[in-house]
Amino acid sequence: MFYAMIGEYQLELTKHQLDELSYSLELGFKKIDRIGNKPAFHSINEYSESIDIKATLIMQKQSVLDEFIDTAKEKKPLFMVMGYGKVIGNVLVQSIQVASKDFVRDGKAIRRDVSISLTRYYDE
Repeated sequence: MFYAMIGEYQLELTKHQLDELSYSLELGFKKIDRIGNKPAFHSINEYSESIDIKATLIMQKQSVLDEFIDTAKEKKPLFMVMGYGKVIGNVLVQSIQVASKDFVRDGKAIRRDVSISLTRYYDE
């Protein structure tokens, strides 16, 4: 079971629902090409971190996803904590992608594939 809290939204995903959890660290280097020499690299900023969550939500989780999308539209930082106690800190939602599949008669999707991209937000 995977647990995470983003803002007031709690993610509880089984191993069958969580497809991928990835972390990215980008270090701030600028490449300077030099004539007749190897390139030089200069540090231009500290670093940036991002987290990507890919999951498959089945029927019961869909209303929470819709509320989370509405909150993400406010473009405000949300506090994130992983279920095993690791504090991520403030994050910004960079993007949310949703693919709906397996529809029932009333037009609702039984299954939704979701991809959420988060970036660490560093305040002063």
